Amino acid sequence: MQSERLIFRKFSLDDIDDVFEFGSDDETCKFVTWDKHKNILETEKVITDCFMKNKYCFAIVEKISNKCIGSFEFKADIKNNSLSFGYVLNKNFWNKGYMTETLNFMLDYAFNTLKVNRVCAMHIKENLASGKVMEKCGLKVEGEFEDEQFLKGRYITLIYRAILRKNYLKESKIMKQLEMPKIGEKVYIMKTNVGEISFRLFNEVAPRTCENFITLAKRGYYNGVIFHRVIRDFMIQGGDPTGTGMGGESIWGESFEDEFDGEFRNFRGALSMANAGPNTNGSQFFIVQNSKISDDYVNYLKNSDKKVYPDEVVETYEKLGGAFWLDFKHTVFGQVFKGMEVVDEIANTYCSNDKPVEDIVILSIEEKVFEG
Repeated sequence: MQSERLIFRKFSLDDIDDVFEFGSDDETCKFVTWDKHKNILETEKVITDCFMKNKYCFAIVEKISNKCIGSFEFKADIKNNSLSFGYVLNKNFWNKGYMTETLNFMLDYAFNTLKVNRVCAMHIKENLASGKVMEKCGLKVEGEFEDEQFLKGRYITLIYRAILRKNYLKESKIMKQLEMPKIGEKVYIMKTNVGEISFRLFNEVAPRTCENFITLAKRGYYNGVIFHRVIRDFMIQGGDPTGTGMGGESIWGESFEDEFDGEFRNFRGALSMANAGPNTNGSQFFIVQNSKISDDYVNYLKNSDKKVYPDEVVETYEKLGGAFWLDFKHTVFGQVFKGMEVVDEIANTYCSNDKPVEDIVILSIEEKVFEG
């Protein structure tokens, strides 16, 4: 099994040196519940008697170096169809997003392959990094137990966390749009004369739209183009080299088709295509800025067809704001993950007939690799 940067496989004795490296290190082992390895023979025993005997114990291997950098282990509660997990990661690979990448992958494996109902874990209270990883991956705190165990000469307080299958599937379905970029993912930085706006693109759901946008950006097509239409509490629109709202064309020299997906909506921060009707996409786009939907509209959505506006979509609109009336009319192909304060500043600029009196200019759009 593998994720973007990691391989997850069974342990073998070929891993003994790598396991001893992290299993004997004071800092790496600071928050684990087992004693650090005193010698290579102890490591060999752990690999053969523990790691290799558990069908759900995996070596975490960095692809680029083929080095075993940690371990991840599930323990099954068959009666209750649940799993608990534990992990350790070599300190030399901390702060690279590897543990979050591992846990996200393993949760997907647990719920979508093994079909368990519940996944849980515990961590020592002082281990803030592990708590942050689990929280990022959706595990909620179920309890805090003071001085629950006597470990390594002291009493420790444990935090228990868990996530249920129904909540995981619900969150992973709709909230994918709102996730932060993964380490190594390509992201795009729009530099304006007001500030920078960073966003992800969704090639998997809008491939032609993303191809068009990325190609135009790399050609410098958007450089020097203004935001020609700005409506506070709605959106900011740009991408027309004429600055009139009447111009711009795609890389194919003609309009292209819409690409709709019910899991990607016009929430606040959405990057969507502007158009003049169905399948009339060119070069113009907008960023949704509205931060609040009225209670009347929320109630309207709650009473709408659940196939069009399922509960998780309505809850996200209620929480974040957005422009729900544009769903299935304008292709959503990206999401701002940093710089919404710049979007807000642009939206609040003084306008005449929805056009800023002082030009708001796109200086460039650059492709970068997200580093965290």
